Amino acid sequence: MAGGGRYDNLLGMLSRKDAPAAGFGMGDVVLEDLLKEKGLLPQWVEESDVYIVGITTAERPVVLSAVRALRQVGLSVAYSLPGASPKKQFKGADEAGARTLVVIGPEEREAGQVKVKDSRTRVEKTVSNKEMIACVHHLLQGGPESD
Repeated sequence: MAGGGRYDNLLGMLSRKDAPAAGFGMGDVVLEDLLKEKGLLPQWVEESDVYIVGITTAERPVVLSAVRALRQVGLSVAYSLPGASPKKQFKGADEAGARTLVVIGPEEREAGQVKVKDSRTRVEKTVSNKEMIACVHHLLQGGPESD
């Protein structure tokens, strides 16, 4: 699984300067296989409370602000890297197991609003940026979507 040793001549072979050296390596795949075989590999469930979708890259600052605000109140929040298409972001939301989506497009950005969507019922509600946290909490606690 792991091995190592001294490599004093290696640096001299690769550069013009000799220096003492030591190193080691570990096989992560071998470790994973061993943990699986012994029944010690924990089940990893990646599930987010909220997934934030930015329709265009212009929404990025609002997306990051929403991520920060939701994480500050203790929610697990996922979002996509810049430049991902909306379709890819919605797929990412499904993969993340997010119960709630916050969607921010150009119209919402201009109006200071977001769309909060229950991913199970597909019911969505447009709320102000200030109301976002309360609305998300309400959905996550099983409240009616149309309040």
